[in-house]
Amino acid sequence: MTEVEPLALLSLHRSNLIRLSNFPPDASRWISEAAAVSWSHGVSSITSKDSVVEIKLGGSPWSPSGEDAVHSRRLMLHILRSLLMQGYGLYCATNMSNTAGSKDVLMFERTEPFTPMMLAISINQHDVLRVIDAPSDVVKRATTCINEHYQGGSVRVSEYTLGCTQFKLWSSPWNSGHTPFGRLIVAQLFAHLHAMGWRLYGSAVMQNTSSEGTMVKDSWYFIYEPVVHVLPAAAPSKGHE
Repeated sequence: MTEVEPLALLSLHRSNLIRLSNFPPDASRWISEAAAVSWSHGVSSITSKDSVVEIKLGGSPWSPSGEDAVHSRRLMLHILRSLLMQGYGLYCATNMSNTAGSKDVLMFERTEPFTPMMLAISINQHDVLRVIDAPSDVVKRATTCINEHYQGGSVRVSEYTLGCTQFKLWSSPWNSGHTPFGRLIVAQLFAHLHAMGWRLYGSAVMQNTSSEGTMVKDSWYFIYEPVVHVLPAAAPSKGHE
């Protein structure tokens, strides 16, 4: 059988641990450098055992509260960008454990290195959507999209923290599966991002419960790839003779 190189693994543990498997030795430095520019609490320690490298972060990025909920998404955004720059693209993010408190495992495949533009979107609490580290044209488009298309009532827009635009949506769209308002506005927003050349790169659940005790929703990470795929014109249908 031909030997196949396994995918590289990045797994999240407890409130502040990252474990790396099947990455080159320099990967811990890549993660540390990403944390240095995106997570004010920094890295506390790096240890290695049985070919697994464990990075302990300061603070609690996987159990954040307040503005750290934004900074933890920004941390993951910078980690994903740093790994892409080193030629490791996200293959998938998945949860493979029934253990309470388990978080996603991110799998990476070898790709051509490049430096991407990226942004993050998170939904929080029962009524909040946040756009993180997006260019001004994306923030403007997102604001117009949400104000025009959200059907659940009023929208309050604010800068929650530097680089994060927050949309507070009436009707608690993330609380109930019976109302379509949340699903519909996310679909609209994603369509507008796609039209601007932003592709969904991946999503991840980085904690099992929020600071309010509710289940945590996905955070989405987008990459700028302005490639236009033109669909062929559909052939006109023929009537019955």
